[in-house]
Amino acid sequence: MTARSGPRPADLVRRIHGRLSAIYADAIPPLTIPQFVLLDALKRHGPHCAKDLGRLVAMDRSTCSDLLIRLRREGLVAGDRKPGPVKVPLTITNAGRRLLNTAESALWNAEVEMLAGLTPQERAQFLNCMNTAAFGVKP
Repeated sequence: MTARSGPRPADLVRRIHGRLSAIYADAIPPLTIPQFVLLDALKRHGPHCAKDLGRLVAMDRSTCSDLLIRLRREGLVAGDRKPGPVKVPLTITNAGRRLLNTAESALWNAEVEMLAGLTPQERAQFLNCMNTAAFGVKP
């Protein structure tokens, strides 16, 4: 087995996640990144049950459930709490849409800040590599 040179991909992803989390926390204080992801998925893809929403955003059931409880309590999502076997699909509320719209603008600025040290070509290459690593296919 040969020794690795340079940082491991997992270490780099963790560092990037840490930087983005800090930038996002300043940009959208009422939402965490996972909460933003859930609201954004409901906005983009429409009503979903909690199980399918978690699959859509690659989030485990327990984490998704905990986040949805908080989002429901804050009035940002509605549905999926009807007793019995038939669940009402989750939807984003008007309050959730307003918060998401504000957050999207702040996040765009945060992402621009995060990638500011890269040239346009490096940004495009970086995003292509991230897509390939995240989804296993080239864009």
